[in-house]
Amino acid sequence: MGKESGARIVLPEINDKRVQEAVTKLNLLDFEVINHADFQDNFDTYLDYINALHFTDNWPEKNLRDYLDDPLHFSMAMTACDDADGVIAGAATPSSEVIRSAIRIIGIHPNAKNVSSIFFMIAPQGDTAYTFADCAVIPEPDSKQLAAIAGDSAEFHQLLTGEEPKVAFLSFSTKGSASHYRVDRVREAVEIFAHKYPNIIHDGE
Repeated sequence: MGKESGARIVLPEINDKRVQEAVTKLNLLDFEVINHADFQDNFDTYLDYINALHFTDNWPEKNLRDYLDDPLHFSMAMTACDDADGVIAGAATPSSEVIRSAIRIIGIHPNAKNVSSIFFMIAPQGDTAYTFADCAVIPEPDSKQLAAIAGDSAEFHQLLTGEEPKVAFLSFSTKGSASHYRVDRVREAVEIFAHKYPNIIHDGE
């Protein structure tokens, strides 16, 4: 999808050997990979953008500059200022730091109440993909959060694959074989999802 749309991708952890290898492969596949180091002339523009954000209230200029000197934050600012379309990070940086930087600098969708994550898994044959959520952000979501995560995951799956999503809500119970508050939570999430997304094929407790 990124290649077809001409999306500009920045990988800030360029000093990591794995990232360097990934950049080489992406270039061979004709993806547009840009280097954050080539955008240093825009530093002051990004600095002004960061300075206007709420989380930097009362920060001295030195703190702002030190923060933006971090390639991860710099790349997020590039994306927020429309000099990049996406940031790929996490090979050498904790997921929590990547997510925190994205929330602070790029922000979340106005209609979103939660931030969650997906694992996009491609089968060895390369012809099938699966989306798993939430695997890294919300450790124990409630029913409303589960339903929202499922809806977001279905939307992303269709966006990334072009396929009609089919959603399965998983628990340690098999169609009512167990009684537990966590099973009840999944059952309630299925009901919420069915009401909100009646056109998406789904199954669960």
